[in-house]
Amino acid sequence: MKDQNQLDEKLNSEGMRAISEMVKGLPDDIPSMSWRSQLNERILAEAKPKKAFDLHRWLLRPAIGLGLAAALALVVVFRPIAPDTTGSSVESLMIATHQDDVNYASVTGAGLSVDEMTEFSNPTPVADPLLDLDVF
Repeated sequence: MKDQNQLDEKLNSEGMRAISEMVKGLPDDIPSMSWRSQLNERILAEAKPKKAFDLHRWLLRPAIGLGLAAALALVVVFRPIAPDTTGSSVESLMIATHQDDVNYASVTGAGLSVDEMTEFSNPTPVADPLLDLDVF
């Protein structure tokens, strides 16, 4: 309430009344028809013309997208054939050895080799004098 009373007092002050009278005394300026016409012509010149039909946007873009999707599907479905490792040539034996090493590394991890796994899986028992006590 207090703020509203202060605003009413400011609006009814002498300065605000003088400004109100000055604004009322200004002539009404109605733009002429020639000015309006020039404005409309300028707006039409700046506006972009509407395209009737864009063949590239409606036909070629979807066709390119479908082609890329089909190519990806073909790559996923038809995977490349692995090299022949069943032969007895030096190259096929080298490939087979490499594939075996990769398989062993993926199973055992980075730390142990196949020989170390067999050695540590069956360790020889060590005699411990503390375990041989018959206290109980």
